[in-house]
Amino acid sequence: MNTPVILEAAATPIAPALVLRPWHGEDVAALVEAYRDPALRRLTSSPPDSNAVGVQWIRTQQRGWEAGDRFGFAVLERTDSASQRLVGNVVLKDVTFGKPFAEVGRWTVAHAHGRGVASRAVETLTA
Repeated sequence: MNTPVILEAAATPIAPALVLRPWHGEDVAALVEAYRDPALRRLTSSPPDSNAVGVQWIRTQQRGWEAGDRFGFAVLERTDSASQRLVGNVVLKDVTFGKPFAEVGRWTVAHAHGRGVASRAVETLTA
């Protein structure tokens, strides 16, 4: 990944702004915490349930950017002008040059369920 891609969804009257950016090594603790949610754990066969596995998960996301076939974004909610907290993940995967479509995946952390985070993130990614 040569140039970081950062996408933003503006705040709405009922929801804070979202920032979509590539996953960083500093996200490991928040990622592992997110996967403590039993609902989220059911979505994957190997959840990142330790820091070591979280590091591997994030490296996989970074390798996708380097290969140009998978673009995973940490979805962060801007809580104020200086703070952000992880609320989800959105990914464009199975990207192939010349192929007119790809797959979108997404998940949200437990405290973000039912607040439109996933739909706003997907909308931002695909716009």
